[in-house]
Amino acid sequence: MPFRWREIFAKENELAKAKASEAVDAHADPKAQLALTIRRLQDQHDQLEHACAAVMAQAKTLGDKLQRDMAQLANLENQARAAVAVGHTDAAQAIAIQIVTVRSLIASEQPTYEQAKAAADQAQQAFKDNSDQLQQKMAEAKQLSAEIDQAAMQHNINESMKAVTSLTQHVIPSFDQVRDKVNARLAQEQADATLTGGLGGDGLAVHNAHLAQQAAADEVLASLGPTPLAATAAAVPAAMPAASSEKRKNANDSPMDKL
Repeated sequence: MPFRWREIFAKENELAKAKASEAVDAHADPKAQLALTIRRLQDQHDQLEHACAAVMAQAKTLGDKLQRDMAQLANLENQARAAVAVGHTDAAQAIAIQIVTVRSLIASEQPTYEQAKAAADQAQQAFKDNSDQLQQKMAEAKQLSAEIDQAAMQHNINESMKAVTSLTQHVIPSFDQVRDKVNARLAQEQADATLTGGLGGDGLAVHNAHLAQQAAADEVLASLGPTPLAATAAAVPAAMPAASSEKRKNANDSPMDKL
């Protein structure tokens, strides 16, 4: 049971690592990811090269050994023939025993070498295929790098246009806004001119003179002090101009008018 729990924990740990790696990759620079991918492919190609070289070297070692043993077998067979030809039976017998041993060794080495040779051929073909794929991936990576640069440039242009649009919308008013503001200001000025128009020119001067006269009268009343006839005294200045005007009118009448 504890082993089961360790297995579950190991799986959850690997899942968490995968999710973390995915989150990091989502925010990583695409160009850096591309370079890292190509680097991994190159590392794998180097590892494959070493593995293929080891297989090919082993096949070559077995092949060289087999060639030496076959050369030794041929030499022993020649020696045995020579011994038989000169009548050295004991020597020929001893050589024959060596021949049997070498032939047995060659018989065991031959299938091993053939298997190693087939594996070496496969490894060499695999290395060639991987080399072609790596060259193709590198060419694609170069194209992708150019596309990444183009996408980044387009992104910068889009961001710049968004900034320009945002500044234009918030700083520069629209034509309609400017027109409405000008019309509102013009209407305000016209309204002010209408309200103050009745006091302009002579009307304004008369109004100011009346205010000055009223202020002078108030000063006179203030200097006289409080009196019960204040209301009557305040009314006299207003009536006096009318009486004086009437007297002047009567004085100016001609004798003919009186008749």
